[in-house]
Amino acid sequence: MIYQELAKENPRTYLPYVATTLNNLAVLQKAKNEFPQALEKYQEALKIYQELAKENPRTYGIDYAQMLIMGVVLFAKDPADLNKAKKILQDFPDVYKAQSLLEFIKSLE
Repeated sequence: MIYQELAKENPRTYLPYVATTLNNLAVLQKAKNEFPQALEKYQEALKIYQELAKENPRTYGIDYAQMLIMGVVLFAKDPADLNKAKKILQDFPDVYKAQSLLEFIKSLE
């Protein structure tokens, strides 16, 4: 993947693109019943978003929370991840995407 090569030289700029691409591949592969590959891509994207969110929670916290939710919904990950996501999302009361994700979590409970 081109973004992975670019991220080696300039991670601050390109790692978010790598994570987004991995996330999209995970969804696509899951839809194609390529579960092992999808899970691998998901885990890679989750790890990147987790690191990005540690460095810059205001910018990447919501994306990390969304990945946690995705893991529970698509990959049967630990439901406790929903509580982690909820805690992150509650820090963004004025952001529509965060509030929408909180509503989604509520619908799962």
